[in-house]
Amino acid sequence: ARQEEEMKKLEEESKTLKESLEKEEKLRKEVEDNNAKLIREKNDLLTQLEFERVGASESEERYTRL
Repeated sequence: ARQEEEMKKLEEESKTLKESLEKEEKLRKEVEDNNAKLIREKNDLLTQLEFERVGASESEERYTRL
């Protein structure tokens, strides 16, 4: 009887740990996906900023020549 109780307790602990692991894995994947999205957005903004700098520099050069 004592062994059965121990076994039942261990099975419940195992189930709880599996559920917790699944939850953590899901959250980790969401964080990784969000991080990847933010990196893409950052790179897009840096590219846009570089285009703006080049455009501003060209405008300045044209203005200086006038």
